[in-house]
Amino acid sequence: DKGVALAAGYEYDGAYNSWRADIGTTPLGFTEQNVVGGFRYRADLGVSSFSADISRRAVTSSLISYAGAVDPVTGEHWGGIVRNGVHLRYARDVGRIGLFADVGAGLYTGDNVKTNREITVRTGFDVPVYMARDQRVSSGLVLNYWHYSDNQRFYTFGHGGYYSPQRYVSFGIPLDWTGRYHKWSWRFLGSAGWSFTYEDDAPYFPTRPDLQAMSGNAIYKGGSGGGFSYTLGATIEYTLAPHWVVGAAFSIDRSRDYAPNRAMAWLRYLFDKRKDPVPYPPAPVRPYSTY
Repeated sequence: DKGVALAAGYEYDGAYNSWRADIGTTPLGFTEQNVVGGFRYRADLGVSSFSADISRRAVTSSLISYAGAVDPVTGEHWGGIVRNGVHLRYARDVGRIGLFADVGAGLYTGDNVKTNREITVRTGFDVPVYMARDQRVSSGLVLNYWHYSDNQRFYTFGHGGYYSPQRYVSFGIPLDWTGRYHKWSWRFLGSAGWSFTYEDDAPYFPTRPDLQAMSGNAIYKGGSGGGFSYTLGATIEYTLAPHWVVGAAFSIDRSRDYAPNRAMAWLRYLFDKRKDPVPYPPAPVRPYSTY
């Protein structure tokens, strides 16, 4: 499928608080099309900060979840998943250590798919390893927990085509190096960790009892899993002129059931002149589908 997404938004960045609001669509021309958008508020409270996000976002994990699909025999559509949810985050500096905790809840809906419920928790800390005027290195520990009410990661009719384990627990040790030199700014990220997962069995056709019966009640087997995982990423920007910045970024994720690659490049125009020294870390552009 191919199409063009439309979006409009506004962002305010004040001294003690910031907020942004947006509304848009998934690409017009896709089999399934949805209205998406959200509102986010952040407050800086001295050594701590708090943010709240309410949103309706497309799930871009697969062709089925993002664009939807058509059954070649019946002509029926399915997929086009959106997450309707809320996300809260609190962070606090305790001496040199930064503590944070996130919690989220979501309702996943789509065309001819089962509604799914999600709970996520993320917490951890980071501590500076090296600090100088023009660069810094930090590390720490991150813990994640996910729960979905239904296993929807397959691609037959009625499945959403997105990873949705009934239990996912992971811990990781991140490393973050960011800095600047003359007109350059950069950020290199890496993380290594271990995960423990569990998935329920799932019927081939969860929304069609007739097709499920015709299949002989075929089942996708679930079970326990997990193992070693890692991520790598880099963002680099160069200030061409006071109003112009060029940049590029890439990232890879590797685990047992998840292995995406991402790469992008951009040319940015700044309404306000950029003055030396250049700010860091660099701020990559974000495709609307990843808000």
